[in-house]
Amino acid sequence: MCGLLLKTQLKPGSFAAFMDAVHVNAAASLRDEPGCLTFDVMRDRSDPDQVWLNEVYVDEAAFEAHTRTAHAGRWWNH
Repeated sequence: MCGLLLKTQLKPGSFAAFMDAVHVNAAASLRDEPGCLTFDVMRDRSDPDQVWLNEVYVDEAAFEAHTRTAHAGRWWNH
């Protein structure tokens, strides 16, 4: 397995827009990528502008394939 645990600090007031966009990515990853086992999006309880992403893939090749998808590509280019 291959996993990614990512913490991101959002700009104040951007939470709703971020969540809308990241849920599109998470849903597409789980729906369209057989190698994606988990894609969790969590808001930090102590900081409302901090979000954690927990992604788990069957192997590194599945994660690499994820990074080449259209839905994930917009995140990797920022």
